[in-house]
Amino acid sequence: MAARYPTFPGAIVALDSPIWPPEVQAWLRGLRRGEEPFPLSPSLLENILSWDAPRALAACLLPALCIAADTPMANLPRLAELCPRLSAVKIEGVGHFLPLEAPERVDALIDSFLLTCAGAGTALS
Repeated sequence: MAARYPTFPGAIVALDSPIWPPEVQAWLRGLRRGEEPFPLSPSLLENILSWDAPRALAACLLPALCIAADTPMANLPRLAELCPRLSAVKIEGVGHFLPLEAPERVDALIDSFLLTCAGAGTALS
């Protein structure tokens, strides 16, 4: 949505990284080729593989927060390179279920980010 309407929302919060490292990309392409069963719908896999995360991040003009899990998939330096207005935080010791595994930490990070955005005079204020 941010790529299509770069100034519509006042800020963006993402839980976990939208960019996958090469080994995860290779695994996803293997799923497409049928090397392993994909437990969800084939159209979901196609949407995942066709989404151009670098283009979407580069087009984002809004303050953005990425809260990443403590996994190898979180390429926070690459995210910051693509989206200069991005604040990226990795929560150590948690997996992909950030809001369930560290709800107080996730809430505090989002609250702090939104308050910072409001103080900076973005569309949130």
